[in-house]
Amino acid sequence: MTDLVPPATPLPALPEQDRPAVDPYEVYIASLDSVESQRTMRGALDRIARMQTGDPETTGAWQPWWMLRYEHTTRIRADLIAYRDNKSPNGYAPSHINKHLIAIRQVLRVCWRMGLMTGDDYQRAADIKNVKGKRLLAGRNIHRNELAAMLKVCAETEGPAAIRDAALVAVLYSTGIRRSEAANLLIERYDHGERSLRIIGKGNTERVVFLMPDAVAPFERWLSLLGTRRGAVFRRVHKDGAIGPSAMTPRALGYIVDRTRTKAGSAPLSTHDFRRTFIGDLIDAGGDLSTAQRLAGHALATTTAGYDRRPERALRDAVDRMSLPSVSSGPKEEEERP
Repeated sequence: MTDLVPPATPLPALPEQDRPAVDPYEVYIASLDSVESQRTMRGALDRIARMQTGDPETTGAWQPWWMLRYEHTTRIRADLIAYRDNKSPNGYAPSHINKHLIAIRQVLRVCWRMGLMTGDDYQRAADIKNVKGKRLLAGRNIHRNELAAMLKVCAETEGPAAIRDAALVAVLYSTGIRRSEAANLLIERYDHGERSLRIIGKGNTERVVFLMPDAVAPFERWLSLLGTRRGAVFRRVHKDGAIGPSAMTPRALGYIVDRTRTKAGSAPLSTHDFRRTFIGDLIDAGGDLSTAQRLAGHALATTTAGYDRRPERALRDAVDRMSLPSVSSGPKEEEERP
């Protein structure tokens, strides 16, 4: 992120003796409910801190957030809009920028609550408008032949790790749950008779999802190896084949997916692509948006509607009814008479 230009009015360095007793950055991160939210907002604030300082190695820890004023926050917003790099040659998506602006507002709120800035300074600095615009959903759909190839790779590999990986692929596609939700799956929350899993998702909200009938076998094969009725479903498998007791992290599950798709020869994909594919396939199979919303655990139906592929396919079908004019040689030219 070193390409970003520091603000025209950079914040002064904060002497260590002037630091508050508790870092508001850590207070804000600790206030977030999920590990994924903590990781996301920590990354956003770290990125903003690098923009402010010009130091590519710095983080948001012990930065003087309470010294931000309107001229700083508006410059941060402008820098986020203007930023380009190899991963984002067209710039950050509006939703990505707005996530950073939320992080700024929230850490400023914490500073105000801790008495580090006045209410007036907080309100002025936080009064930055969101960026307008919309991008198509990132990621892609996973084709059935790719799913089959990943499951085949697992089936042809010996050892408990391959059995676990097959169960993970089956669960992700069969339920569309988030990777953080997969990491928190518990054996005791599985009902064999109903093929159901009770999970706790975003906002500490519990919901029930269901395994597809043909996903039960790979899932229960892994459960049989665990040999216990309680605890985490997806666990680390050591090189000697021993299964650890602790739950894997969401990021570790992402590594498993990436490794499996690489062995299967598939193009890059993410754990969230399973979620996108599940929702789209469910709607294509006749499920309504309300059902998809409940299974996906979306707070808003408009979020689920973004996964609906039918409008795009209707557009494609309309284009398919058109064609280029046929190419013909045209009328033959008359031979030139002498």
